[in-house]
Amino acid sequence: MSRLIGNLALFTLILASACGKSSTSSTNPLTATGGNGQVSLTWGAVSGATAYNVYYSTSKLPNGLTSSNYSQNTGVYTTSSTTNWYTVTGLSAGATYYFVVTAVTNGSESTQSGQVSATTLSASSGFQISSVTATRASATSVLVSWTAVSGATSYTIYWSIGSSVNIASPTGSYTATSGTSYTVTGLATGSQYSFVVYATGTGNTASATP
Repeated sequence: MSRLIGNLALFTLILASACGKSSTSSTNPLTATGGNGQVSLTWGAVSGATAYNVYYSTSKLPNGLTSSNYSQNTGVYTTSSTTNWYTVTGLSAGATYYFVVTAVTNGSESTQSGQVSATTLSASSGFQISSVTATRASATSVLVSWTAVSGATSYTIYWSIGSSVNIASPTGSYTATSGTSYTVTGLATGSQYSFVVYATGTGNTASATP
């Protein structure tokens, strides 16, 4: 479910009460890495958490945010309790976003993490990868291929188990200085993997997800 709040959106994936007395369990350290229309976040896991709330905005966030008092200029994303990372997508190109995270435990929302910021890639960078494909090569390997980018000096492939890639804390990564494909080996049989490729040149980075 989603609804627009100002220029951002409120998303709810799971039902979790955020009422009650706040706990002091910390989701620090929080890190944020900007990508192509998205920001990948990772934070400290909190024992017993039933959900995490990620608040974000294009302006600095105030202290004391909870899911019941967020304002018109913030968004909140409730993520699964089984992961302490998430990639916020659908963001504007070349924009700076600010993030904090809280944990929900036994109906109580913790104090927020330290605030971090990240800037998404500029749409005019000229380093957009137009196509990335991932093809099963064997029971434990996947061939990742991408379109060449003029002027790129290297390509970095990141992968994670699941339907999205957390580039701040991936399952694995590899940097290729030539070619437009790489076979990722040593994968777990029967597991779903997602891949993202970044082309790097002089001060420019871009990505695409298969």
